[in-house]
Amino acid sequence: MEKMRMMGHFINVLAKKKESTISDLCEITGYNQNQCYTLLRGGLLPSLDTLYQLAEYFDVTVNELMDGDKESYARACLYENNFIHEQHKEMLLNIIEHYVCLREKTIGWQE
Repeated sequence: MEKMRMMGHFINVLAKKKESTISDLCEITGYNQNQCYTLLRGGLLPSLDTLYQLAEYFDVTVNELMDGDKESYARACLYENNFIHEQHKEMLLNIIEHYVCLREKTIGWQE
């Protein structure tokens, strides 16, 4: 489920970058508007043919499309406080805290 949400988020990011409308996505996928919105929310797993069509349209590989943009997805989840599992939020917050500590040490070391 989380993978589908990540893929839907990534398709949404790609569509915004390309300034695609929901109508564009409907035309590419052959889905109706409700199905496209469900896809963007990560509630619909597209067929392999549809994945290829989307990948070609957005100029990415099918693997990239299915993997999604993990960094962007994590930021969005953190911003919206929208995690399926609370442990994912805690893990991300720990990574951020570790990064900040490392950065402070590096900056202090350079001075």
